[in-house]
Order: sequence, then C-alpha cells, then structure tokens
Amino acid sequence: MRMRNFSKHGHMFAHMESTESRRPAVDPAILNIFVKLAEGSENERIKATENLIELLISKQSKTNEPSQELKYTVNRLVKGLASSRKWARLGFSVALCQVLRKLEEITVEDILQRIKENLKPIPSSQSKSEVGNILLGKAFAYLVLVQSGRITTEDTERLGEVVKGLTDLRKTKSYLQQLCVTGIVQILQQVDNSLFCKYVLPEIEAELKSGWVECSPDTLLLILQARKHHKRAVRKFLKEYWQDRKVVSEKNYSFIGDVVKASAVCHPLVHPVIDQLIDNVTSNPKLDLLTFWDQVVKPLFDESPSRRQLGLYMFMRLLPSIKTPQQMEGVISPALSGYLFNAVHKKGDEGLTSAKVRETQGKLVDVVKMTSDPEMQMSVLRALIRRPSGPLFDMKTNSSTVSSIISHLCAEAAQKLSQELICVLDGHETWIKDRKLGDELKRWAVTHLRVLATTGGAGSYDWQLDLLKYMFCRAFFTATQATSDVPHCGTMVTAMSLPIKQSLRVNFFKTLNNHASFHASGVSKASQINRFLNTAYDIFEYTLLLLEKSEFVRPDEAFSDQVSEKWNNLVSIIRKVDKKRKKNERMGQDHAFELLFLYMAFQLFMSQKEAIDVLGDLHVCYEKAGNKRRKSVSKKENDEPEWIEVTVELILSLMSRGSHLARVVANSVFAALTSHITPKALSLILDVLQTPKGGEVGQLEFEGEDENMEDEENEEEEDVEMDEEGKKNEEEEEESGVSDEEEDMEGEVDENFRKAVKAALGDAAADSDEDEPDLSDSEMFKLDAVLAEAFKSMKRGKGDKERKEKSKLVTDFKLRVLDLLVTLVKNQPAALHAQALVQPLLELMEAGNKNREEKVLGSRASNVFNLLFKTKKITAANGVNREELVKAIQNLIEYSKTVTGVPMVKEVAKGCLLMIRLLLNFESSLDPSPITTRAQSAVKEKKKESKIKDQAYYQNQVIDIVREGLKNVLYTRDHRLSPTFFYTILERYPVFFWPLSDTLVQAVSSDDVRFFCKTQACSILVSIMNRNVVITEEMMMVLERIKKSFNTDMRKIYYQLKKLYVAGQQPGQRNNSKDKKRKHMDLAEDEATPQKRVETETS
Repeated sequence: MRMRNFSKHGHMFAHMESTESRRPAVDPAILNIFVKLAEGSENERIKATENLIELLISKQSKTNEPSQELKYTVNRLVKGLASSRKWARLGFSVALCQVLRKLEEITVEDILQRIKENLKPIPSSQSKSEVGNILLGKAFAYLVLVQSGRITTEDTERLGEVVKGLTDLRKTKSYLQQLCVTGIVQILQQVDNSLFCKYVLPEIEAELKSGWVECSPDTLLLILQARKHHKRAVRKFLKEYWQDRKVVSEKNYSFIGDVVKASAVCHPLVHPVIDQLIDNVTSNPKLDLLTFWDQVVKPLFDESPSRRQLGLYMFMRLLPSIKTPQQMEGVISPALSGYLFNAVHKKGDEGLTSAKVRETQGKLVDVVKMTSDPEMQMSVLRALIRRPSGPLFDMKTNSSTVSSIISHLCAEAAQKLSQELICVLDGHETWIKDRKLGDELKRWAVTHLRVLATTGGAGSYDWQLDLLKYMFCRAFFTATQATSDVPHCGTMVTAMSLPIKQSLRVNFFKTLNNHASFHASGVSKASQINRFLNTAYDIFEYTLLLLEKSEFVRPDEAFSDQVSEKWNNLVSIIRKVDKKRKKNERMGQDHAFELLFLYMAFQLFMSQKEAIDVLGDLHVCYEKAGNKRRKSVSKKENDEPEWIEVTVELILSLMSRGSHLARVVANSVFAALTSHITPKALSLILDVLQTPKGGEVGQLEFEGEDENMEDEENEEEEDVEMDEEGKKNEEEEEESGVSDEEEDMEGEVDENFRKAVKAALGDAAADSDEDEPDLSDSEMFKLDAVLAEAFKSMKRGKGDKERKEKSKLVTDFKLRVLDLLVTLVKNQPAALHAQALVQPLLELMEAGNKNREEKVLGSRASNVFNLLFKTKKITAANGVNREELVKAIQNLIEYSKTVTGVPMVKEVAKGCLLMIRLLLNFESSLDPSPITTRAQSAVKEKKKESKIKDQAYYQNQVIDIVREGLKNVLYTRDHRLSPTFFYTILERYPVFFWPLSDTLVQAVSSDDVRFFCKTQACSILVSIMNRNVVITEEMMMVLERIKKSFNTDMRKIYYQLKKLYVAGQQPGQRNNSKDKKRKHMDLAEDEATPQKRVETETS
C-alpha cells in the first residue's frame, strides 16, 4: 500500500523533501501541535490552537518582522487546508484564523501569496481528488481571511481580489457554490457602503442584474443580502431587474416558488436563502402569510420527496409566526396533514423523512401546550383529524400526536371537543365524520371521552363528572323517550350497538380507575379518597334518578325481584355510610365500607350474580363492624369468622381480578382497615404467599373484567385503538375459520412434530404418502410405543406452556398481595403482625434466590422486609407471647443453616434482631399519672419492678441462645452455622451481647479450637468494641499469655484489642451502673434511630 501511494504521489514527496531540506529549525513543541490540530475531538483542537498561539507569541521578537517559526507555521497551515485527512482542514483553518487575529506581523498579502504558491491546482499532473482538495482548501483560505476580519478592516485593498477568488471558485465545482456564496454574504455583512461599491459590487454586479430570468438560490440570497445591508447601492436596478424594490412581494411569488424548488437540490441540507425568505415574509406585516404558503410552500408537497421535506422545514420555520386560528387551519392544509400521515404510514420508512415528520408532530403538540387560546388548540386538532388522515391519525401513524393534543387541551377547548364526541356517539351532526369508519369512529370517540374525563383541563371537575354520568347512562341504559328532567336524556339518540355499549362500559370503569388512582402533589391520601368517594356517590345518585324515571329510561339488563330487593337495601346502607363518612375526614372503616358498597353497586350493572353474592357477605360484615363494642361479652358461637377476616377475603378476591380499579379499591380499603387487622386476618394474606411443597401452583382462580384494565397509568388512545384493530382482525380471522393459534399449531405440527414422528419411525418412515412400506404386525406393534412417546412429548410441550402462564398469573397475584403488606407496614404494624411477617418474607426471599421465576417476587419481599426492619415504631398488642418470640429466635437461627449465600444469612440475622426488639422493647408508659393515688402508684411501681425482672430474664435467655450457637461455630465442625450471622447481630447490639466476650476469650485460649475459629473469635471481639463496653484486666491477661501461639492475622487483632485497652482505658473507667443502664438503652436507641446505625461487614 505504501509503495503504491509513493509511486502515485512521488512528485509530491520529492517536493516535500526539497522543502524539508530548506526548512529552518523549528521548536519540536510547535511541530507536535500540528498533529493535535487534526484530532477528532473539538476540545483537543481548540486547546492545541491556544497552545500554538502562545508559543508563537513567545517566539516573536519585538520587531514587526515575523519570526521564522511564524513563517513556517503560516506556510504549513495554508498547505494543510488542502489535506484530505478528516479533521485536518477544520483544525488548520481555525488555527490560521486565530494567527491572523492575534499576530499582526502576518498580513493579508502574505496569506494571498501563500495561497497562490501552495494551493495552485495542476490538473495535468494531479488526480481529480487532489485537484478537488486543493480547490476546497483555497475556498477555506479565503473564508479564513473573511472570518478573521482583517480583509474588511485593515488590508481592504485586497478585498476585491478575495471576492473575485470566491466568485471564480463558484464556477469550478458545484459543491463549492454554497460555501463560496456564504463567504461573499459574510463580506456583504461586514463592509460599509463605500467598500461595497468599490470592491464587491463590480465582481457580483452582473449576477445581481440577471434578475428573475436566470435567478438561482445563490443569486437570490446575494440580492436579498445586498438589499438588506447596501440598499442605496442596489436600489437603482431592483425595480428594473427584480420587478419590485422589495424583491419578496406577492407579485414575485411565482418566481420565488421556482427558486425554492431549485434549492431542494441541496437536500438534506437547506439552502440559506430559505431562512432569508421566511424572515422577509414574517417581518413584513403587509405580506399575508397564507398567500405565501399557498403560492410558494404548499406546491412543494406535490413534488419530489426532497421538496416535500423542504416544505416540512418551511412549515416548522413558519409555525411560530402563526398567530390566528384561521392561519393555523390554512397552513395545516390537507396537503400537509396528508403528508404527515402518509410519510410514516408506509412500512419500512424509518429514515430521515420519518424522523422529520415525528419532529413536526411534536412541534404541533408543543403549540397546543404553549397556547391558552381554545380556538387555536381546536384549529390544530381539526386540521389533523380531517381528511385525508381522518380521526384515526394516531393509530395509522403509530404515534400519539392527537391523543397528546387532546390531553393538553384547556378546559374550554376540552368541553367543545367533548360535545362533538357526544354528537358522534348520539348520531348528531358534527365536524368529526368519516363514513367509512362506522363503529370504529364511535369507539375512537369513547376512548377520547375517557381521556377528557380524566385530563380535560384544569378546574373542570364538575364538567368531568358530567362526562362520567353521560358514559354511565349510555353504557347501561337506553332512553325510550326524551325528557329534560334527566341529564343526557333531553333528545332521542340513535341506538348503539352492543360493541359500542361494551366499549362505553370498559372506558367508564377505566375513567373511575383514573380518578381513584390520581395523586395530586401536596394532597393527603385521605383527601384524595374523600374526593373519589364524592365522585362515585354523585354517580350513584344519578343512577337512582335513572332508575326512578323508568318511563323515559330503561336499564339494558332489567333487575329481577331479588336484585331489586338487594338494590334497595344497598341504597339505604350507602346513604347511611356516606353521612357518617362525611362527618369524619380521617380514613376509617366508614371510608372502607362506602368504597366497597359503591364499587359493588356499579358491579351490579356488569355482573348481577357475582355482585349479589358479595353484597350478602359485605352487608353482614358492615353490621358486625358496627356492633364491635358488644363482642367482649362472649365468643361467637359456631366458631364464626370475624368481620375483618371476611373483609380480607373479599379484598384478596378483588386483588386477584384483572381490573385495576378493583385492585385500587382493595388497596384503599385495606389501608383504611389496617388498625382492625387481626392475626387470623393476616394469616389469610400470608397463606396466599406461601408456595405449596413440591413447587406446584395452587388452585387459585383469577376472575374479573378485561385484562386491558390492568394498566396502572392513563392509557394513551393509540393503545386502545390498536387493541380494537387487533380485535377486528381477530374477528375477521374467526370468520375465515383460521386463527393465529391454529396457524401456529399447524406450523408446529408441520415442522417440529413431523420431524419427531419421522425420527421415531426411522427406516419405516415413508418419503411420500403414495410410497408406504409394508410392515408386519410385530413391526407395527414395536412402532406403537415409539409413536405414543412422540405424541406425549407434544402434549408435554403444551402443558409446560400452560403451566408457565399459570405460574406467571400466580406470581403477579402475589406481587399485588405484597403491596397490601407494604400498606400494613407503613401504618405502624402491631408486634403480633411484625412477628408473623418475618418468617414468610424470608422464605419468599430465599425462594427468589433459588428459583429464577420467583426472583421478582423475592425482590419485592426483600423491600417489604427492609421496610419492616427500619420501622421506627412497632405498637404493642395484647396477647403477645414472649415464649413464642424466644422460640421464633431459635427457629431463625436454625433457619440460617438452610439459606443460600452470605447476603441471605445477613437478612435472617436482621430478622432475628427484629424478634429481639419485639421481645425486649414494648411501647408503654411506666410513669404514674399525676392524678393517680398513692395506692395506684404503688401498684404501678410493683408492676414496673416485675417487668424489669421479666426483661432481665428474657435478656439472659436470648444471650444463652446466641452463646450456644456461637459455641457450635467455634468448637464444632458440622454446625452448618455461618459466622456472618453472629457478626451481624453482635455488631448491631454490642453492649447487649457483651457478656458473650467471655465465651470468645475462652475460645481463643482453648486448645480445642482451631486457629481459623480463634481468628474469627478475635474478629468478633474487635467488632463489638466501643466506648460503652468494659475490657477487663483478666481478659487481657489471658490474651497476653496465649499470644505467642497466635498466627499473623490473630496477632493483628490482638494488638487492636490491646490498643483499645491501653489507650486511656475509657471503657474500663465507666461505672457498672452506667454500663447496666447502657445495656437497656442499646435496643431503645436502635429502635429510635435505626437508619443512623451503620452495619459493617467482616470477612
């Protein structure tokens, strides 16, 4: 490769060698900078330029003559402008420009002379690429002179030569035209009128006088700039050659249109004349923007793709100047909206065109966001959803343009649009129309009614409530006669088909879900629930009005006598609960029951049988909850479950449904009833989370509404429209008798199963159905077993798929149930609940570590567990059995033997620490009240003393349990306990577990303990050292006596212990009373500030 290049460019190397031989000595630092000037990083090139200028200034003497380094630098920079390296031309031009600005010793004449010497193309001896590089370097050199400012401020006599050079270069190569014109335009902007007339005008006058006949984009750019900066000089021939002194006028729009079309040859670049034209049009109030659009820009959308993209660019430039709705609708003409629709409607078009169209769609959304004029917002919307794109613009362009615009409409515009959408559904006259769409247009209208009822402008709650009532009325009722007494029944409407009714029902519940899930910043959860309950109750009252006016309105599904009786009871209960709820703003059981009753009231219109079954149990629960004060008389007969247990079962049933609204209701109800949760009620939740032995999925039934209700956020309309299109395609496939699933099965049989059968048959497999081999009966019997196995494998494949789908459903359900536990933990759980949660959560975490399919479940359980562990306050509860807590601590120590990984061992240790907190710390007031008598104070004092004794007893029990496990770790080999477990709990409560220090020291001095275990004992001993523990002299004497037998690691630990003991002996100087007091304060401090303690890891 090098030899080939040498032969090709031999004359160049010879010339360079002769030049190098004559080159003066140059500082190597300067030579190294030339390499950095060609770096790809812009920051590196700028830094190299700054360093070069500093070096050249330092080399320059006090005389005005340029130094040898400066001459060499300028000469090499001019030569480098013709380099073909990717970044060299850019870096060298910047450096040369800065040299001209900073060093006056170099004149313009010097640069022009070097251009003549070094940038002179020789076509006879140079290739085309070499000639092109030299011409491009020459253009860059002229541009450097212009941008440095020297040509127009100091050496002005050379100005004409530069302009002539740029003009001549324009004629050599087409790709140099726009670059050279840019240089001439910069000169026009820099020179005054006298210099323009003397040096610049003579060089370009002939082109400026060519007029519209031979006008090119470059010529139009020059005349516009000349008129702008030197109006007096060119005014005399503007009228003669350009028909108008303003050039850009309505009479010249036809010529301007031709020039604009010709400028598209620069695609994908945009010629500078386009921006100049738009600036002239937008800055002149006498020019009508719509006229310019219709005569110049609009025709571009009927031309080639490059011209269409140019039209799109001009639209985005004109968009900020559109001030009226009439202008907006005129500019977003069917030609433009059709292009926005068709440009991304074609399959596989994801290139530059698609990106520009997406950008334009985003700009239209920004216009709606930034304006508060409802007419301007509506004009954008009308322009997009009219023909040829139609209302289904988003679905067909796979975008969210229309839905984003609708979601950002102001209240007035949203109300106007809602009226048009209602007219679409009711069959009245409206500007939203498309006969080809039929019911699809109505489904689109329903979807956007939901969007408006959720995000339809600020301060429009009453109007959104009215939309909800409309959707409910059309979804579940049919008007038989017009009446003004019932809202939305004032006129007769066309009958709606069942699919539209179903769409209205689904979107009604989605809208309720959006209101229930809405979280406003700075608003409490109770206030949000109260607002949603007010909304639901208003719709409930409207429902009563519809049922009362039976002569005008009838329900789509009539109520039977049984349902009517249930409904009447439900009405009285809801009204009763609503009155009680409004008297108490704080979340409580009244909020919970009203929410449940209202939800089931609406469910009566969806599924009467299911709702009636639930309402019976719910009514009993409400009655028993109201009579809770009488339950202390005696226990219930027949071992009936408590009302909270039945309510929790109902909550779990709601959580298993596909409806997101049902789950939101269940979470809100559970949050309101956390103070009533009993151990049995909690066990119902925990039973759901447990995985049966063998890993088999339990018999859980998941029922409810459409799975589309599962989305937790406000779904965009395009998603719904795509779903509807998918349903339509499915219906068409069902009519044709073939579904996707059947096609997949056929493909699977044709490929995989056929191969399996053929392999099973072996030599007996026939190549075709016509050529079948003859087999004996014995051979056929042998093949039966093989074929049976092949069919079984096919069935197993189907069974695995079904099992995975069912497993995913169960996992999703458990994740939702874990959300209930999060709610419980955040509401200060009782000690009984905290005790019951630890083991199941740890088991879920361990299952997530072992089973990849349950990893998400384990991660969520870990979050709940950490939230429980960090809870600052766990309330006391009657019936806490301390013996069970002691047993739970023992069980956790045993459980730590079975878990996998050190991180999981630490989690089990944290669970053990939590049990110790529950065992030794209870919230209760031990001080007597000021109004109590002396006898009462004495009784309380005795109770206090008794409690302290119990505290000490259980402290000793915990220490003994931990000591036994610690001895197993240190003295035995088959203990299976992890030392990390003991590191974690002892580091957390060092003062409380300080009595174990004797056990650790004995292990260090014992001959029965291995060196490794002795090292661990010393490490644990160091980890629990702090200013609140006592290091005794006897302990140090034992360690001093046996230190000679220590290995290197143990000696390091020993000297750490000795340093703690010797350096001041602050721990040993503390009295025993303070130490005992500190022993009790350790847990209290941990409970008060759990997040401030640092959990260290010892390896």
